[in-house]
Amino acid sequence: MIRFALVLLMSLAVSLQAVAAVKFNSGNSDGYKVVSPKAKLIGKNFEFVSVGLVAIDLSKRMSSVSQGILQQRCIYSTNVPNVINDVNAPPDYGLDDRFNATAGFFRGAAANCLGGKIQLCEQIHQHALDYAKNSKLSKPREYPHKINDTMTVNMRLIGPMAMALGISWNIVEPNEVEKGLIIDWLKGIEPTFDTPLRTKRPYTKHEDGFAANPAAHNHTVQSSIASMSVGALIGDEEKFMKGIDQWFVTLDSMRPDGSLPIETSRGARAMFYHGRVLSALFAIALRAEVQGVDLFSIEREKSIHKAVKFYLDVAREPNLVTKYAKVNKAPGPSNDYTRQDVSKVGGFDGAGHGWVKIYMERFPNHPNTKTLESLSKSSNPIAAKLSVSVSQMGKSSEWITVDTRCFYNSVVEAEQKANYDRTRTGMEKRFSCLRSHVESNGFKNFPSNQEIDAFIQNVEKLTFTSDTSVTTGTDTKKISPFQILRLGLPKLSMADHKKAIVKLVNFKGTNEEYCARLLP
Repeated sequence: MIRFALVLLMSLAVSLQAVAAVKFNSGNSDGYKVVSPKAKLIGKNFEFVSVGLVAIDLSKRMSSVSQGILQQRCIYSTNVPNVINDVNAPPDYGLDDRFNATAGFFRGAAANCLGGKIQLCEQIHQHALDYAKNSKLSKPREYPHKINDTMTVNMRLIGPMAMALGISWNIVEPNEVEKGLIIDWLKGIEPTFDTPLRTKRPYTKHEDGFAANPAAHNHTVQSSIASMSVGALIGDEEKFMKGIDQWFVTLDSMRPDGSLPIETSRGARAMFYHGRVLSALFAIALRAEVQGVDLFSIEREKSIHKAVKFYLDVAREPNLVTKYAKVNKAPGPSNDYTRQDVSKVGGFDGAGHGWVKIYMERFPNHPNTKTLESLSKSSNPIAAKLSVSVSQMGKSSEWITVDTRCFYNSVVEAEQKANYDRTRTGMEKRFSCLRSHVESNGFKNFPSNQEIDAFIQNVEKLTFTSDTSVTTGTDTKKISPFQILRLGLPKLSMADHKKAIVKLVNFKGTNEEYCARLLP
């Protein structure tokens, strides 16, 4: 793996004066006891493969995907938010939305850092250090605020921060004193904000008589992702195993039809939450994979495939969830449990579909993938939103925890679909093939090499909107004939070769495929 070294110059005296803003009464051990027998079995022989890596194996990603593609997929604007000193989530429904910007920054900055933007790697470290040194955030409030306070901090601060540091610290060498301050802060805040739902008491029985352990709850899943991320970052097996355990605890709660009882009791947002938990479970499995644990391959009756199948079954027959949704527990904005609210899942930040493209790539021949590929856009809102998510390159949301286009997109899809391969190497290759085709057919007025070089330079500087209000359902990265002229190709060449040049610039496929299609 290519490491970008950065020496952070500080005086030793100043370094020794740096102290964390809040002291936590916590040692390295949380006293957590693994519940699932399967997780216990994994834990007996578990050893970290790569301490410090969290959501992705950087060396594998960088060796399998070109730096050009990573830059195209991963680099976009992101802003550093303010440090937040308290948490103030509502007592009933919802979280502290001030932390949205924090989670978004760490996701976006981690993508940029992976794409080679060193400044964002440094900003990740600095923002984490600002929390460790300056934040007065110390503990959640008591009931009835505690459940949503802990969820906010786990999902929008601890988990994203640890994930992003797993990228930053492996690309830019951190100052060891500052790194130690951040680690000490994470060691303290992570157990302090562990969800109170992590218990063994039975969940309230539903009308169908089915009960589920509250530890299967989406809040506990997010708390486990935060713990697991910190554990992977610092090499704490106990924290890491919370995530492995959670995978089994949540899947073991499912009904025979694959539905998750706690989530599908949520009225109009039953599928909204079922989908979110699917995304979060994928986040756990992908972290486990980095450390050599393949949760996907463990065959079991209550599997991730079965939970996905239930989602797809409801996409085809929405009434299947109504018998569970009528419990109407904490349904959100709407009390109409007969109509599923999936209005926000289709966008780039749609939390409930973060799993879709990852699933399709991991299991291309599974019946669930075939169902995803065949869904109609107009059949019903759930199927329609799934169809949109299938057509996209991925998601960036707090439930899947990363920008999946950048972190997990397949090489083939990234090369062929993501950005039309507008790298210099790719465009030079296609222009060369098109020139040969033009000359062999006796056509005139093809752009000169100098004109093509200037055009490619301008294309490399071109930026595209990432605003989901614009990009949803629209190919905003297609370059128009007017834009091609503005980017420097001569009018005469465009007049004679407009169709061919527009096709070259916007071709979706490999360079070999493009050149082959020009052959007689």
